Amino acid sequence: MATRNDTDAGRPRLLERLMTLELDADETCRVAAEHLADPRYQEQLQAFRADYQRHLRELTPITRQLGGQPPGRPDLRGRLEEGRVLFAQLGGDDGILKAIRANAEKLLEAYEQALGQEPAAQEAIARGCADQRRHLDWLNATIRTIETAPHRGVPPWNIPPPSGF
Repeated sequence: MATRNDTDAGRPRLLERLMTLELDADETCRVAAEHLADPRYQEQLQAFRADYQRHLRELTPITRQLGGQPPGRPDLRGRLEEGRVLFAQLGGDDGILKAIRANAEKLLEAYEQALGQEPAAQEAIARGCADQRRHLDWLNATIRTIETAPHRGVPPWNIPPPSGF
């Protein structure tokens, strides 16, 4: 078993934090996908989840090799994010995607901070960072599209019936 001295003690913490944020994002996307009205958005969030799960698979052995303990489930912050998504559903798909975007921005920030800090994980960190940028690009474009749509992503029960009814 690998032992760590004081200078090495913080090395796996960076990866453990990234993995915790990935677990939070994965669970938040799972909850969000269950509440989105548009199936295209659900499919995209499932693709995001596949990315998060791949990142976790890539970071787990590196974290263990550095003497860290990969987290096994979302933390309290992740549970709060789930609640945020559930509350955001009152704003329809638009609100849900904005909540997901806030989570993705936090994860991208963590990846950007991790770049260059852990040589053993640089390839995995760079891939995770690129994926997060791609996720944010999609989220921003989709939210802009929804915001310019006639009903702005409000839930179907809030859409007035067509005239003539």
